[in-house]
Amino acid sequence: MLKKQSDKLDLKAEAILEPAIQFYNPLSKNLVEPKSIFLTGATGFLGAYLLDELLHKTTANIYCLVRCNHFDEGQQRLQSHLQFYSLWKETFSSRIIPVVGDLSKPRFGLSEAQFSDLAGQIDIIYHNGAQVSFIRPYSALKAINVLGTIEILRLAGLIQTKPVHFISTLAVFLSKKYAPTEFWKPMYQNLRPI
Repeated sequence: MLKKQSDKLDLKAEAILEPAIQFYNPLSKNLVEPKSIFLTGATGFLGAYLLDELLHKTTANIYCLVRCNHFDEGQQRLQSHLQFYSLWKETFSSRIIPVVGDLSKPRFGLSEAQFSDLAGQIDIIYHNGAQVSFIRPYSALKAINVLGTIEILRLAGLIQTKPVHFISTLAVFLSKKYAPTEFWKPMYQNLRPI
């Protein structure tokens, strides 16, 4: 069934951030040697290795957004995930701090006070959380991928400005370098090189 023309998706309108998301606050003082890092997607395949790398290459506490019911469940979920990939080290356990929340919800489902406290604590953000699918429609992916990224940007500008390292699996496959056939060329025409 075809949608009416009035139901057409306006991607330009979708790309406009709300005016409340600003970056006027000073940069985090701990950019070179962060004390606290916020990581999304730690319970995914790439996320396990990213968490392991951050634990080995920094001395920072890593705050990991985890979809769960309580702190202890989040700890267990992260530990089990790292154990599955043979990455778990008990010596790092005190530096892995679960943040009970959901990327698809406003403020990750945290209260305003919790979100503000987190914003004041974090020095750098690694946004690796997403739902990856080449076949699902935008409407099915928007909450996690788009609105979740908006909440990451909101967190990045609150209290102190924090750099956001955005990880995108999809961007790897859409790079002009990997355009395999004439069929794909229209997709790649307006992309900048990665």
